[in-house]
Amino acid sequence: MMEEERKTTILKAEESDGIPNPDVVITVEESDLLVKDESLIEGQDFIMFRDILKKVQNAGNPKVELTVLRKLIVSEEIITKFKGKLLALRYLQLASLEESLGGNSAASYANAAQHYGYALIHDQSAKYYEKAIEEANEGTFTNDVMDRVIRSGRREYESARDSAGSSRLFIHHCDFKRKNSNFTKKIGYGFLKYIANYGESPMRVAINALFTIVVCAIIYRVTGINSSDGVIYSCSASIYFSVVTFTTLGYGDFAPLMGIGRFVAALEAVLGLFFSSLFLVTLVRRYGR
Repeated sequence: MMEEERKTTILKAEESDGIPNPDVVITVEESDLLVKDESLIEGQDFIMFRDILKKVQNAGNPKVELTVLRKLIVSEEIITKFKGKLLALRYLQLASLEESLGGNSAASYANAAQHYGYALIHDQSAKYYEKAIEEANEGTFTNDVMDRVIRSGRREYESARDSAGSSRLFIHHCDFKRKNSNFTKKIGYGFLKYIANYGESPMRVAINALFTIVVCAIIYRVTGINSSDGVIYSCSASIYFSVVTFTTLGYGDFAPLMGIGRFVAALEAVLGLFFSSLFLVTLVRRYGR
């Protein structure tokens, strides 16, 4: 009896929300392994970590299970020659535990995504990269790491031929760069966000183009336009002239008046060229992937 007691120890856990977690009985050797620094863990420790994990899971102790699982993954990565789906599932298990204990699971999801990528399971890899981005809090990742995670997610979506997912992460990437840019670049990114959602929304470009046509038509209605019958202030003629000017057709049947009218007409013609080109670019970019 005394010999058996020397060979075992009780692993106690802290209370969680006032409810004590079950104790786990392990050997002294296993207890020593649990306090081993992760940098000193070896591949040969994998089997013992796996045995400890089974004991902890049977006891239903999530806090200890989280610690054991993290060290099990370290040892498993050392001995695993081909990284892939198995390690991805381990990291998803780790993420689930972290969430159940109120922790942040972004890094675990990112690692799971990386291993799905090694296994060429692109749709799952992309899914969990995006999940990692959603779960990341301020300071979870450095800017460089976050940039790499977003780029990897976009690449996996493209490999999975998921244009909608790739578009979402492209927009998120641009938002991220805008947030971390200097004042001048923030203005540029903000302008592109407003008029075209960074080139991902032909509909937004079309709406802004229509808004420009309507605003200019209102101005022509107020200032008047020249015609063969003299200066007119017709709503229908103003809209017609605005559309013709925006598309740079210039039939010659109407012309702007001096001053503000000519300035607005010149500006509208430039904006028409800009929005027409931008609409084609966004259309091809959005649906030509």
